[in-house]
Amino acid sequence: MVGSGGPAGRSWRLGAMSARTPVPPGSVRLCVHPALRFFLPRRGRDSGELDLPHDPTATVGHLIQSAGIPLTEVGDLLVAGVSTFWGSRLQERDRLDVGVRTRPQPLQGPALFLLDVHLGALARRLRLLGVDTAYQKEAEDEQLVEQAGRQDRVLLSRDRGLLMRRAPRRAAFVRGHYPDDQLADVIERFRPPLKPWSLCLACGGTLMPVSKDAVAHRLEPGTLRTIQQFSQCRACGHVYWHGAHDAKLQQVVRRYWAGRV
Repeated sequence: MVGSGGPAGRSWRLGAMSARTPVPPGSVRLCVHPALRFFLPRRGRDSGELDLPHDPTATVGHLIQSAGIPLTEVGDLLVAGVSTFWGSRLQERDRLDVGVRTRPQPLQGPALFLLDVHLGALARRLRLLGVDTAYQKEAEDEQLVEQAGRQDRVLLSRDRGLLMRRAPRRAAFVRGHYPDDQLADVIERFRPPLKPWSLCLACGGTLMPVSKDAVAHRLEPGTLRTIQQFSQCRACGHVYWHGAHDAKLQQVVRRYWAGRV
């Protein structure tokens, strides 16, 4: 689904139109929003303009993906100021403005996520905040796409090839090379409801309060002496408690939870 460009998108387009050079014969030109230019081949990253051979059979969606941009990241599409769509076709020497999806992006379904095999640290952080997140260390692309569709989850990945080959109805490219940056990107983009400390970091199961006596055999003596409150995962049985060991986790929770209570 094509997103809405918003004021920032409109100002970018107006600025880009003022300094355009003619499109060569036999070509079409993509004029790409600054937030999407990192996807482009090196020759187009600075200007955001990329000339491609005109193919009358190629759809707009095909052209955008041939430039390296997953359609999951694309917002408004304009030709000569007129809105168009992924299945349309360009005429020779057309210019296509490629906008970015606005944020926050509507979930268009339940706040359920599925992460690919490279995003395990992000999965744990999302679970920490109470976001329902499915993750397996080993899963083929076909399995991910099938699971995302069957469970109606948003597939999150940094694999452009996966998102361009077989992306399900709800999917997104995760920006950032480090887990904390990736978490910030997902939370800003989708604004999912948060419920910190409610899910197991290991498996995503629901946590429930448990008495010290019930888990005493699994605890170190120092923990038994100093900690009174515990919770346990209903699914895998992992035991949790607050202490000096989870100071970084508490910092993450405060960062995202402070403005929501």
